[in-house]
Amino acid sequence: RRIIVLKDPWWPSSFQNALARSFFRHGCPGIHFIDSLHSALFVTGGRSGIVCDVGYHTTKIQASMHGHIIPETRGWRGVGFYKIMQRFKILMRELARLDFERFAVDEGQIE
Repeated sequence: RRIIVLKDPWWPSSFQNALARSFFRHGCPGIHFIDSLHSALFVTGGRSGIVCDVGYHTTKIQASMHGHIIPETRGWRGVGFYKIMQRFKILMRELARLDFERFAVDEGQIE
């Protein structure tokens, strides 16, 4: 069977080549690498837009216009879901005035 890989735009070409060689070694007749951020736009039916992928540790951003990736818009930031949740927990303490010691609420339960 042919394989389609949704690749991270920041994968080094050496990793991509090694992955392809590994698949070919196991008898794969064909492999196609698709930019994961770009494909996210197409599954919505759009050809132009901005994709924002919020991961656990990083957020990746990329824009496409009429089906073409705009390389200048590609970027990432070291703000992911983990940091967002940490900030949210701090704000909940302040806004809701939750007394975690009084109610014995475990840190892991604040999600």
